[in-house]
Amino acid sequence: MWKGSTFVEFLIYMTIAFLIFSLTIPNVRAWMERTGSIAEIKGIKNSIRYARFLSFLKNNEVEVHISQKNLKVMLDKKIVKTSPLNFVKIEGNKCFAFSKGVPYISGTLNFFVNNSFVAKISVTPVIGKINLAWK
Repeated sequence: MWKGSTFVEFLIYMTIAFLIFSLTIPNVRAWMERTGSIAEIKGIKNSIRYARFLSFLKNNEVEVHISQKNLKVMLDKKIVKTSPLNFVKIEGNKCFAFSKGVPYISGTLNFFVNNSFVAKISVTPVIGKINLAWK
């Protein structure tokens, strides 16, 4: 009767474990990137919605500036909220502005992850409706 395992059995177990991990790690990385990009896009939409609400509440102009690295919500040229952006590449209108809840700078933002189109946020002129459309 054997008690324990041999070195050869240990090597076989390690080889099987290495194969399983080598197949799952790229999938986990892609899943984490996809989840992070979804969270960032929803956060950008919520920041634009927050800016619209803040302009209505404060009865003042509020701007949202979006770059490849961060997002800034500004009230009276002072930063009210800032968020880092890590996962998405952004193309389109990178500045939105609201006055008393009505947009005076509106447009569309396109989001890309790994050079493939993922989503689009658009702010409708005059009424200020904020739409998020996924691919």
